[in-house]
Amino acid sequence: MSLACAKSDPEIVYIDNSYAPYMYGEVDYPLGLYKDLIQASFNRMESNIKIKAVPWKRAIKEVQKGRAGIAGLYKTKSRLKKHDFSIPIHSEKLFIYTTIKNTFTFNTMEDLRGKNVGLNLGWSYGDKIEFARKTRLFRIFEVRDNKHGLLMLSRGRVEAVFIDRLSATMILSTSIFNDQIISLPTPVTVNPAFLAFSKSSKMRGFLDQFNKTFIELKLEGKIDDIINSYLNQSPSN
Repeated sequence: MSLACAKSDPEIVYIDNSYAPYMYGEVDYPLGLYKDLIQASFNRMESNIKIKAVPWKRAIKEVQKGRAGIAGLYKTKSRLKKHDFSIPIHSEKLFIYTTIKNTFTFNTMEDLRGKNVGLNLGWSYGDKIEFARKTRLFRIFEVRDNKHGLLMLSRGRVEAVFIDRLSATMILSTSIFNDQIISLPTPVTVNPAFLAFSKSSKMRGFLDQFNKTFIELKLEGKIDDIINSYLNQSPSN
């Protein structure tokens, strides 16, 4: 059965336009793993929701106003009060990237005390990192995106950035970076990513159908096929 949105329902799902390979592209030409995963479900559902790539900060604002959905969102305690979430579409393992010159041992968030850390503008990294942010455990330098954060790191402006391994590997494979940037072995956190809508959008029923469809595709092996196509593209680390 077709699940075309009612006239008052959001007709757009936003993704970030600068978080390759997960989500990137131009507004009407969205690309990335998350776009492909949710599009596969939308196609099976015969949904007419469009996917668009925009700056993450704008995507967050539009969702908060109930005007759209968002894919790739992390779940936090504060967001649970305002948003309805799908089942996880993928999980990102965040690592600390630093330089050989400034390397340090990381076991707990306390090991970041007093350091200069680059965080992407408009992002929430999950409850553990958000608590460290609010308690001012480290000094925050806002960066536009992961590439900008790694540039700041390479120039000595920050001492650490938090990036998913797959995304960082893709960025660091370009010639603008030297071999002085490394990742610390212990992950900071594992963040499942979700499709979400504001509770005011009343899209819980749509999300339930999305979940059912996503599970069907997972059981058929189609979700793993999409994920593996991106893993196989990634340069070796």
